[in-house]
Amino acid sequence: MNDEKKKKVYLLFIFVFAAIIIVSVVIIFHALKPKVDYEAMVTEMCEYVYKYDNVTDIKAVSERQYKITVKGDPWYNASERDKMVFCKDINTALTGISWKYKAIKDIERVSVYYYDEDGINVAEPGNSTSFESVILH
Repeated sequence: MNDEKKKKVYLLFIFVFAAIIIVSVVIIFHALKPKVDYEAMVTEMCEYVYKYDNVTDIKAVSERQYKITVKGDPWYNASERDKMVFCKDINTALTGISWKYKAIKDIERVSVYYYDEDGINVAEPGNSTSFESVILH
């Protein structure tokens, strides 16, 4: 084998070896990454949300998005301020619980959509930098 072919074989060997090392590092990184304890996270979220008498249901749409159903009469009879405080408390708590269990990054927030028992969207997430919701009804 001449020198040029030897160089090509060595370069190919180095390339394959480097690719194997990179793939191995990625696999090890994913294997060592802590897993989210979804069962404990859901339990803690439910314990928090169901302490409010007017909440009838919570459903996870994704790791970052939740749908909460509230009783219609208490919602519609509440003041705008009470609705804002209610939503902000729940948004803050669900985000904090998600951070605690590493379901989302520390710079992310969960999005919570609020519906009445008839399925009418009564509040939705505000801007992404705030825990406040936009009250629709």
